[in-house]
Amino acid sequence: MPLSPNYLKLNIDILTLSFIYLFIASMFQIGWLYNMKMMKKGMWKEIKQAPFFSARSLKAIMPIILYLVLSISNVIFLAMSMKHIPEAVAYAIWSGIVIGFAAVIDQIISKKPMKPATIIFVLMILLGVVGLRLGTN
Repeated sequence: MPLSPNYLKLNIDILTLSFIYLFIASMFQIGWLYNMKMMKKGMWKEIKQAPFFSARSLKAIMPIILYLVLSISNVIFLAMSMKHIPEAVAYAIWSGIVIGFAAVIDQIISKKPMKPATIIFVLMILLGVVGLRLGTN
């Protein structure tokens, strides 16, 4: 027996879906942020010197492609979330998620312990994000 379309529908209200879009936009922004570290100063020189269709040229141009894909995806999902969330609230939550995740990822990558003050302030940012979500109706 085939499944009816009603069976496949998720029971998610539009506001929750907007917050999911906002979280996805934040993840794209974090990817974009760390992709910037992949971009090197001499990458244009590498692209010019590499044969057009080669693994070396693809490796050199991949950060640029990722830069464009991640930034466009970020803007699309952020715009979709702002249809049902006030712009100021959406931007504050988006920024808070990006700042919080970036701080944690930086600590994991650098393998340095977080200072207690850093932990407290990152938690305060994330608490503010949760508060904004609970306060939005």
